[in-house]
Amino acid sequence: MISIHTAFDVAVPGTGDAFLAGLGVAVKGTFAPVDDEGGAHIGRFGSLGEPTTVGELRDKIEAVTGSPTRANAPDTRIVESVGVVPGSGGSFLASVVALVDAVITGDVSHHEAIHAASSGLVVIDAGHVPSERPGFEALYAAVCTVVPDAVRIADNPNPWED
Repeated sequence: MISIHTAFDVAVPGTGDAFLAGLGVAVKGTFAPVDDEGGAHIGRFGSLGEPTTVGELRDKIEAVTGSPTRANAPDTRIVESVGVVPGSGGSFLASVVALVDAVITGDVSHHEAIHAASSGLVVIDAGHVPSERPGFEALYAAVCTVVPDAVRIADNPNPWED
C-alpha cells in the first residue's frame, strides 16, 4: 500500500485547492510552510467574491464535507476571504490571521480558537477527516484518469461521526 497523504496536502493543486474549489473560491495564494526552506505550504486562501455570513459559509462547508462544523464567531458575522488548512491546522492560525477573515481547518484546540478570535480571525472547525475529503476525492479522480479501473480501497474514518 502507498500513502501520499501529506504530499498531496502540500501539492499544487492539492487538498486545500480541492477544498476551496468545492466552495467556488479561486486560490489566490498559499501560507503555512511545512518545511524550513518555505517552499511547501499546506494552506491555501482566496476571496469569497462577496460578503458572506459565517452561517452561510458554514452551510457551504457542510455541503462540501458532508459533516457538521463549529465556529468561534457568531453565524451573523460577515467574512469576505477564507483560508483552508486540511486536517489539523490549529498550529498554523497565526500564519493566516493577516491574510483572511476566516480559516477552515480541523483539530482546533480551545486555546487556539480563543487566541484566533482575539486576533479577529474566524475559525471554522470542519473536523480533521472532513476537511481532507475534497482532496481525497480529487486525488482519486486524478488517479482514475491514469488508471481507469482503479479500486477505491481507502477508508479514513472520522471518530466523531457514526
